[in-house]
Amino acid sequence: MAHPLHHAISSVKRWGGEVEDYLPIHNFLDSSKAHIGDIRHRALLHNTWGVFLCEKLFGISICNSNGRDVPVRTIAEKHVVEDCGFIPSVSDWLKHLQIPEAWMKRVGIKNPHLNSGEGKNGSDKSKGTGGDNGHQDEEDQAAKSDRFASKISRHGQ
Repeated sequence: MAHPLHHAISSVKRWGGEVEDYLPIHNFLDSSKAHIGDIRHRALLHNTWGVFLCEKLFGISICNSNGRDVPVRTIAEKHVVEDCGFIPSVSDWLKHLQIPEAWMKRVGIKNPHLNSGEGKNGSDKSKGTGGDNGHQDEEDQAAKSDRFASKISRHGQ
């Protein structure tokens, strides 16, 4: 199916309710289209991990407009089957990944400035003047990850 709306219509036909009952789940599963505009986007969430992640984010079940409880995992599984024909595991997707680039194997220096003491803009990090702060970036990324994990936990309760 080409669009989350089509998946939501399919869900309405199967479990009743309204399209809006199911759109958040289907939008999430297809959200990777925002970053990868072709079929490869499915490798990120159209798998067993994506199905269980939906359950963490949206809860064990939703109550649709008709008052029917529908398991979120079942909704997500149906979406994946409609798109892939079965529910692949993450390893099913990754075993077909080719590793042609050195950076994928962690070979070589990715950024020549990382080992030189210079920041991306050529300033000297050791002097504390204008260079990018690698440690600060790592701390910012860790904080973002913690906030995301906390959000997932709240949705799953």
